[in-house]
Amino acid sequence: MSSTPVIALVCSDGDRARVWGLAAWLMRQRSPVVVGWNAETDPVPGWLVVCYSDATVEDLAVSRAVAGFLKSAPRERLLRVELGGSSEGPALPPVLACDRGPEGLLISLPPPLLAGSIYPEREPADIEAVGKKLLNMAGAGRPQTRRGLYLRTSFIALTAAIAISLTLGLFNVQLGNELERSRTAEAEAIRFADVQLIEIAGPLQASARQSVMIAASEAVLERGLPYRPTNEDMARRIRLLTWLAEARDLSGNLSGAAHAYSAAMTLGDQLHDTPPDAASLLALAELTTSAGISAYRAGDLARARLVLDTSRDHADALLALTPEDRDARLRMVRANVSAAVMAVESEEPDQALEYLHAAIAGYEELEREYGEYAGELANALGWTADAYRASGQLGEAGDARRREAQVHARQLADDSGNNLTAFRLANALHAEATLRVDTGDIVAASRSLEEASTTLERLAVLDPENARYLRLRLSVERDRAEIAMFEGSLIRAQLLVDAARRLRMSRDPEGANDGRVLENASFDVLSGQVALAAHAYDAAAVSAANALAGLTRELTSSRANARLLALRAHLLRHDAFVALGRPETQRVLREALSLIGDIDTVHELRMRDLASRVYWLAGARDQAMAIRTGLEETGYARPDFVRFWERPDAPETVSTLNAERTGNGG
Repeated sequence: MSSTPVIALVCSDGDRARVWGLAAWLMRQRSPVVVGWNAETDPVPGWLVVCYSDATVEDLAVSRAVAGFLKSAPRERLLRVELGGSSEGPALPPVLACDRGPEGLLISLPPPLLAGSIYPEREPADIEAVGKKLLNMAGAGRPQTRRGLYLRTSFIALTAAIAISLTLGLFNVQLGNELERSRTAEAEAIRFADVQLIEIAGPLQASARQSVMIAASEAVLERGLPYRPTNEDMARRIRLLTWLAEARDLSGNLSGAAHAYSAAMTLGDQLHDTPPDAASLLALAELTTSAGISAYRAGDLARARLVLDTSRDHADALLALTPEDRDARLRMVRANVSAAVMAVESEEPDQALEYLHAAIAGYEELEREYGEYAGELANALGWTADAYRASGQLGEAGDARRREAQVHARQLADDSGNNLTAFRLANALHAEATLRVDTGDIVAASRSLEEASTTLERLAVLDPENARYLRLRLSVERDRAEIAMFEGSLIRAQLLVDAARRLRMSRDPEGANDGRVLENASFDVLSGQVALAAHAYDAAAVSAANALAGLTRELTSSRANARLLALRAHLLRHDAFVALGRPETQRVLREALSLIGDIDTVHELRMRDLASRVYWLAGARDQAMAIRTGLEETGYARPDFVRFWERPDAPETVSTLNAERTGNGG
């Protein structure tokens, strides 16, 4: 039996994504197909199909493939497919329209038969039409695979063998041999199809791989494993099922994704019974990582952590087998990041930091050796900042965000036109500034916010309608206003608030964006705080009332940050009423207390800060001081927090309180 594929598709590198779509369709019809062909190293295919666009005219690799094919096969087995990009169609490559004569002169020849054209606007229909025509030209109407062709000839041979064996008395022996040969042929055909699909889908980006895998899904699921499958066979099938599950998951077909994951896990269980090898461990690591991320997206945190921890074990075993392999090292680093994310989500920041430090060291080594992975390093640093903050190490969290920003800045220096990197830089700077404010380092926070504001202004000029840029820019401008207020620059603070309001209104004058409610409430609270600092108590009370009125619906729907904004508004209103001598202060405090709920379940530092103030003002002094002490131990020192506890009716420091309790001035 020949191992030569029926159809080989050749094209320019820039056209491979479109040609892979045609290859996937042919594979669904159970037709052997390869993408790319090398005349010097590969067996001669039955048919060579040149898929050409305007770029193919100057592509020497395609020309060499055609010339090499024609040395071993008749010109009638050369076909062509147009990859159109405009209404006129692509130019015909010279290698398809002429050849060298005996004297070295070019001789005009009729072009090969045209199997059809594929245009972007009608690509699925074109692929099907071209595929059917190719099958008709290359075969005999109905698609034939190597398995089908061999089995048909095997049946004839088997019939003859039976007749002879009946005569010679050797029927059982011959029948057994033929059945073994038939199973072997079937196994080779299955392996061929799996290998080809992996070669097609493996190098693709996620979106392109998704299309290919969905197109080939029926073939993957219906095709059984080869007869007497090896570990390599099962590892290949696990990878294909994993890619198929990812594609279905991302396309919204959750039941189909679960089916593919289940089939892959069943094969994975069989692999556990055999000695580990690199291919098997790689397939298992890919499978468990993908299944864990899918569970995380679905909200099943317990299963996600269990599966991702298993993935880390597989990656560790793979690295032990191939310690110098780049892919094995990268998979181990990524597994550490995934495990760290699960630890952060499970409120185990110390465990997360252990994983993240190992991941960062791994990324830095890979970046030094290969000059890549800066984006993944920055992502790991961002999670490190979150883990430090969750563990109460605010200074270290700010330092991690600064390192993240530096990585993005280096990326941007090498690729100044990358808007996504610029946005990530601005986001890291804003996150660092928030942490610096929490530690009381207003100078560093102001510097980071100014850098972020400059970056976002440039992005807004390039893409003024981008909603993500707008949301981050509004947050940055609001925080700049708050810092100006901390510094005593009340006029500048109010000007920044007003500018942010105008920017918000210019993008969404009708308030169609749900986020506008929370943003307007934050502007109202900040304006009220500026008014309070300027002794405009009536204006402060009005601003607080406006903020609370806007937040009523958000509080009932449990919108994120609504409770925090409402607490800020209540505290603002309380201080304004006290200054005005109004009697409603206790009612305001009761409403604020009702928002806090169970303080033991509140871990966000700013929320605990506001709760401590409400408890103190409401007379729950011991509870307030316990929260305050815990915040100070983490290094929390927001200027407004420090200023509140410097009030005449509050103890100056924790040490003073201890001295008062013990009678010891030391």
